[in-house]
Amino acid sequence: MSNDSKSQDDVILEEIKTLIDFDDISEKGERLEKKLKIWVKHAEQAICLYVGIDKLPELLTGTVVEMAQAKFVKLGYEGTTSANEEGLVFTWSASDLEPYKDELDQFKKRLPGADDYGWAVTVD
Repeated sequence: MSNDSKSQDDVILEEIKTLIDFDDISEKGERLEKKLKIWVKHAEQAICLYVGIDKLPELLTGTVVEMAQAKFVKLGYEGTTSANEEGLVFTWSASDLEPYKDELDQFKKRLPGADDYGWAVTVD
């Protein structure tokens, strides 16, 4: 099956699985895959809402992958902003979008009408 016949979400999910070395076909693996799908959906929604678009363009799929992968790393530490484990310190932003805002702001500048600052109306 080529990438052309797969949905954008399927391609994103495959990329995440590759990055986290996911190959578990057990019941536990199925539950994790369901979580990955939810994280992808939530990342797409957050990005679209922040940027002000209805459908995620392919250009932003890498950001979705990174956001979902970050959720995987944070698994078990939801609601915290830092954790220590065997000498390693993990820190997370309170907002999942925070690390990607510069990138998303650059994308927003490319949208049609981004340079429009509104209209001035006068009544004489």
